[in-house]
Amino acid sequence: MSLRQRLRAWWRADERLGALESGAQAAADRSAAIERSLTDVRLDLERQQARTAAALEAAGADLRGVGEGLASGLRALEERLSSLEAEARRRAEEQDKREGEHRIEEARRDAGLRGLEEQLRSLQSDLASVQSDLARELRAGVERLHHVLGHHSEQLDLLKSSLEVDAALIDEYERWKAAHPLSDRPLVSVCIATYNRAPLLAERCLPSVLAQSYPHLEVVVVGDGCTDETAERVGAIRDPRLRFVNRERRGDYPADSLRRWMVAGTPAVNEALAQAKGELITHLDDDDEYLPGRIEKLVAFIRDEGGDLVWHPFWYEDPDGRWLLNDAGAFAFSRVTTSSVLYRSWFKKIPWDAGAHRLMEPGDWNRFRRLRYVGSVFRRFPEPLLRHYRERRPGPAADAVRLQG
Repeated sequence: MSLRQRLRAWWRADERLGALESGAQAAADRSAAIERSLTDVRLDLERQQARTAAALEAAGADLRGVGEGLASGLRALEERLSSLEAEARRRAEEQDKREGEHRIEEARRDAGLRGLEEQLRSLQSDLASVQSDLARELRAGVERLHHVLGHHSEQLDLLKSSLEVDAALIDEYERWKAAHPLSDRPLVSVCIATYNRAPLLAERCLPSVLAQSYPHLEVVVVGDGCTDETAERVGAIRDPRLRFVNRERRGDYPADSLRRWMVAGTPAVNEALAQAKGELITHLDDDDEYLPGRIEKLVAFIRDEGGDLVWHPFWYEDPDGRWLLNDAGAFAFSRVTTSSVLYRSWFKKIPWDAGAHRLMEPGDWNRFRRLRYVGSVFRRFPEPLLRHYRERRPGPAADAVRLQG
């Protein structure tokens, strides 16, 4: 290699060495700067650690203070809890004691109540026994009283009838009955007294009679001096079995409304009775009605029973418009009514009495007790066969032709 080439190589090497030295110096400078920075950082870290240690120490002191406060609070809380638990135990013990005393008291009360209940049951049993005895005695007393009153009433009826009925009629009736056995198909006379009740008579009363299943009958209607259209309404009914007679003037009746009610219509019903031609006679108030089959059933019954008079239960209308049953269990006052009987024709000899009100008796019952006095055979038919309507005429009820018992 030539010198020039060597020099160039040395030159280039020297340049590279200079560059390396420059780089080394730069690296040394950077290293020194880094050293300085590290030193600053270390100092900052030491200061920061010192501050942190101081803060930790302060925080530790604070925490120790808080811990001591918490410990003190916990101790106070534990003491309070212990006190509360002790108080709760004391109250529980007191409650248990009170409940025990209450149970004992309840047991005493229950025992007392059971004793009272037993006493009450015993008293109720005694009371029921006493009530039963009293009820039996009362029923027996009432029955005795009814018996005595019934006996006295019967005796009074017999006494009154004995003063009113000729004793000779008793024997006469027995002779007549023996001589006049009831025929197989007897004529039945239906006697009706009326006064100014044309609509009820024509629309309710007469249709219930003429529609009866027993055809062999006559219907005798007598007006007690009617002034309305009764004659025209009855005349419009084309039935040969029906006839109407109107009395020229009304009967003379008491001024007192109750007494008037007792005997109103007496002359008219006696007139109808006098005109009756049947072997059997029955009646109907002008505002009432027969139930279907009534006459046929009663004719068969009086023949089969050999009776002289038969009566039957009936329906009656109360003031509220309800239909109630009068079972007519006995032939007695208030148990029979004008339209609930059928009897042999001989009894026409004993008419209605216009003076019945003087004995405070309704006209029909006054007559019925006299019929019974004759000694005739009375029989009860068990079926209700009549509707007995409530009196609806305005003003004094005495104007009604209703001889009811």
